[in-house]
Amino acid sequence: MICRQAAEAISRALDEPLSPLERLDLGVHTLFCGPCRRFRHQLTRLHAECATAVSEEAPPDAPTLSDAARERIAAALEQPPTG
Repeated sequence: MICRQAAEAISRALDEPLSPLERLDLGVHTLFCGPCRRFRHQLTRLHAECATAVSEEAPPDAPTLSDAARERIAAALEQPPTG
């Protein structure tokens, strides 16, 4: 497994279970790859923080996005990355 595959597996593992072989490959890779180990730690923490932020109620005076802004953001997220 190379780092790009590991990063994809790390990200996917937050949303769905990996196969036993993928878990084994990822475990071996991250055992020897410090950057991927750090990436897994950072992404796991970010995922948890985002889940916490989404589940908390916003204060009544919190700023909100307009429907048009939400639609622009959603459309931008659906576009393939450039570069």
